[in-house]
Parts: sequence; C-alpha cells; structure tokens
Amino acid sequence: MRSTRNFARDTRARERQADVLAGQILEISDDGTNDYVQTEDGEVPNHEHIQRSRLRVDSRKWLASKLAPKKYGDKIDATPSGTPFHAPAFAARLAGDIVPDLDVWFPRKLAFLREPHRYKVLYGGRGGIKS
Repeated sequence: MRSTRNFARDTRARERQADVLAGQILEISDDGTNDYVQTEDGEVPNHEHIQRSRLRVDSRKWLASKLAPKKYGDKIDATPSGTPFHAPAFAARLAGDIVPDLDVWFPRKLAFLREPHRYKVLYGGRGGIKS
C-alpha cells in the first residue's frame, strides 16, 4: 500500500514539475530583452541570444514531455496517412461486403455457420482452400 501512495505522489510531483517548465517556456518566449544589440550601424539582431533562448525552450519542452507524456508528449496519429478510422465501414467490410480496390470477398460469418454447403466452392469442397 505504501508503494502505491508513493507512486501517486511521485506522479503528481512530476506533473507539477512539467507545469512549472511550461510556465518557464512562456516566460522565455515572451521575454524579448537582449534580442537586439545597438551597434554603430543601428539595431542588429543578437543571434546568439535568440539561439540560446530557443535552446532553453526546446530543452524544457523535451523534459516536460518526459515528465508528463500524456499532457506534453507528442501525439501519435495511428491512422494511415492521417485519414480517420471509420469503424462502421470497417465492420461492414468484415461482415461480408466486397472491399473496394482489393477485390477480396469475406463471407458473412453467420451465413457461413448456418449454410456451410453454399461456401463449399470457396473452400475446395472439403474444407480446404482451392488454389
């Protein structure tokens, strides 16, 4: 029981630490001091300071994503080419419809169980697959 309590406490502490890092990211991003340097030619961007600020932000983003991956981690798109997965269409295809572009036919499961003699041709007459 004690380890469960410690695990929950540690998880909350990591989430709070990630939230603090997110606040620091906003502060660093909003801070524009020293982004420009005054020279005899006028005001010039201070690339070293800008790059250091970018590094500070990226380091905090990485650390926050490791401390609280559900909140600050990268979101992974599991669908191919970003297209949404449509479960009813997938279920209809498995239920016995012809799959477009593949020319594959799936027998309806219940019909196959009720009337196996209708599918003998598909499976070679004796239950084996016809080649």
